[in-house]
Amino acid sequence: MNLENIKELSKNKTLLLLFTMKECEPCKLTESIIDNNIFNCNKLQNIIIDVNNNKELSNIFAITVLPTIIFYKNEENILSIIGNDEKKLLGELNKFK
Repeated sequence: MNLENIKELSKNKTLLLLFTMKECEPCKLTESIIDNNIFNCNKLQNIIIDVNNNKELSNIFAITVLPTIIFYKNEENILSIIGNDEKKLLGELNKFK
């Protein structure tokens, strides 16, 4: 996945970019929350980006804290959630149901 792919995908739907890494326990919890709440949601596409495997995107989006979630639409960052904020994340996910 690269920035051009993300820009192209964001023209058709909102992307949920989850920046994570395998060793991050809060990231695993956040990923689980997302997985359990976006099934059957055709308005939102989840893209998981491992910061160790994609340093370019991590730098472009200035990721400094994990997990970081970015809602991205029409080539724009429309919302960021830094860290494991379950209440805020669920509130945002509910907007797409």
